[in-house]
Amino acid sequence: MKSTIFTFLFIFTVNILSGESQTFKLSDGTEIVGTIQAETDTTLTLITQFGNITIDKNKLVKKTYSITLSSGGKLVGTKTKETEDELILNTQLGNLTIQKNDIIKIVEVGQQTESASTPGERSNYRPYSLFDLFYGATASSKDMDFSLGEEQLIDLFFDPTGYTLPQSTLYLSGLSFGFGVTENFQITTKWGGFFWGDMNLRPKFKLFESGNWEKQHALSVGAHIHTRWQPDKYEWQSGSIEVTTFTGESNEYGDTYCPGSETYCWKQTSPAVTSTKYWGGYYKLGENVTNTIEYNTPEDYDPNATNEYYSHEPWENSCFNCDYYETEYLEMLEIFSAYTFSKAREGLRGRISHTFGGNMQYFTYKGEPTVFYRAYYGLDVDINSRLKMISEVFYDPNYLELWQRWDSQQSYWSSDQLSSTPVDKPTDYRPLHFDFGFMYALNESFRFGLHFQQPFIGFYWKF
Repeated sequence: MKSTIFTFLFIFTVNILSGESQTFKLSDGTEIVGTIQAETDTTLTLITQFGNITIDKNKLVKKTYSITLSSGGKLVGTKTKETEDELILNTQLGNLTIQKNDIIKIVEVGQQTESASTPGERSNYRPYSLFDLFYGATASSKDMDFSLGEEQLIDLFFDPTGYTLPQSTLYLSGLSFGFGVTENFQITTKWGGFFWGDMNLRPKFKLFESGNWEKQHALSVGAHIHTRWQPDKYEWQSGSIEVTTFTGESNEYGDTYCPGSETYCWKQTSPAVTSTKYWGGYYKLGENVTNTIEYNTPEDYDPNATNEYYSHEPWENSCFNCDYYETEYLEMLEIFSAYTFSKAREGLRGRISHTFGGNMQYFTYKGEPTVFYRAYYGLDVDINSRLKMISEVFYDPNYLELWQRWDSQQSYWSSDQLSSTPVDKPTDYRPLHFDFGFMYALNESFRFGLHFQQPFIGFYWKF
């Protein structure tokens, strides 16, 4: 099953990465999907489903870009021509030839048709909506065609990337919040832990970020400090318990087996037998699992008696997982690092980013120093201006997927559910896991996502 899912994700990703088709909009509203075969100063020749089509560039809806240069300058204009090494931009200063190696960032800021006389004039602008006002940002830029540099993820669901929050940017999600202190330094925290006194901070420092709009490299390191960590890791716990089995028969009043005037009685037909039973399962780290059994026996009960009458049958007061919710809180230090390589897709159709990272968690558990570790590779791809595809493969020997928890985390309610043989740790649980999902931007501030691993749904604001 896992190999089938992985194959599907791989094929899906390859199809996305290999696609070079673009959508070309004409001033009359026509949209043509094709791949550029040839280009002159005045025309474009496209390969489409209808064959080769030549388009007059004057009839194209021209996209307006804001370009940030490595020198610190910024240019705004429409792209008139592009080669492998250069980009020609029509600005209010005239046609400027820009070396791609000098471009740090390129972002689409509008569209221009023949009726628009000024570069950067927007032909598809719409005013603020109530939704925009509520979330504090305009959605107009998200209505435009795709561009580069609009969104850099600081996390892949839960694992960090090489990027940090921009300076003075506030980040808030359903599980955490943070702040960009400088362009290279941010601090976040999981605010949910505050409810049980877990003061935790996660500083992250970007060691370097290099490259231009075509290719970028970023490396970050950080730590996550917890004062009362409630672990989300799992460990195998197992044990044994002594169980007593009673043998007898019940009788009603009037039966010759009931002595005297008893309305009900129980007759023990053979001595009670004690045997060893076993339990086992995966439980959260720090959950102290205990299993005990006590028995409610009648007055003057003799476990070794035979053919003896009693007022009732002995029954068990089972206490399985009595301390299940008595979680041990731990002090924990996590150290992590992440490297992200990002590359522009063909035709300014967003970015493809690859992230490699890992972390180590150090804490003292049951009096012993303990280290957990995790390594991961993540891929995020811009599908369009609003939608990102995010996938991840990670190695974590102490992580359990939801189906594994259901399958192996046993709940014992009576001694009948215990095993007569020792419960062995499963051998078919691999420490390699996959995650896959999407992130959608409703506007510049609010985004939400769906993915395969828990908690399945995520959302965040960025101000």
